[in-house]
Amino acid sequence: MVVLATTLGLTSAVISSSRPASADTESSLKAQAAAIAAKIQATQGQIQTLTGQVQSADYQLSQLSGEIAANQAEVTKDQADVAKDESELRTQAIRDYTSSGTADQVTQMFSSNPNTSGIRSEYSSIATGNVTTTVDNLHTAQVQLQNTQSALQQQQTQDSTTRDSLTAEENQATGLEQQDQTTLNGVNANIQALVQQQQAAAAAAAAAAAQQAFNAKLAAAQAKAAAAQTAAASSSSS
Repeated sequence: MVVLATTLGLTSAVISSSRPASADTESSLKAQAAAIAAKIQATQGQIQTLTGQVQSADYQLSQLSGEIAANQAEVTKDQADVAKDESELRTQAIRDYTSSGTADQVTQMFSSNPNTSGIRSEYSSIATGNVTTTVDNLHTAQVQLQNTQSALQQQQTQDSTTRDSLTAEENQATGLEQQDQTTLNGVNANIQALVQQQQAAAAAAAAAAAQQAFNAKLAAAQAKAAAAQTAAASSSSS
């Protein structure tokens, strides 16, 4: 069975993804995102393996179902053969024995022997013995088929349990993958927000620097103009 417990270890590492982006550095958020992405990739590999195992179990169950159906058909047929032969084989066998010669020979044989009933009893015993052997063989085959059926059904139950367990693990892995993907989406959103904040701060700083440079130039120009006015006024007064 694939061990999925390791996927739980990431939870504490990504709790910080719920904090405001300003509380994390971009590098730590990117490290979290990389760790989560690696976890998702590993989980996807587990899911792929489990999916293959479930498909294999489904195929095995399908094969077993076919074997069980075929074996059950044999059991049913054998049961019908036993039921039919128990009622017909004895009669047929006695008929075969009593008609082994010509009708006249059989009649003569029975009529010449005062113990006719004993001979008939002997034939009946022989016929019954042969038929009993045949029916016993059918019963033996039937027991073997039923034992095979029980073994196949037991294997089917075990395989069904294995298949259900694999499916549960597959579903668990899929759920963990979805959780990790949701967490990764949150971390990526925080990274994007942090980048936007940094870009906004950089733009504001650039604008402030540009404004400061403009103000400095303006002040210098105003000072220069004022100095020129002062010099002109001083020159005209002299």
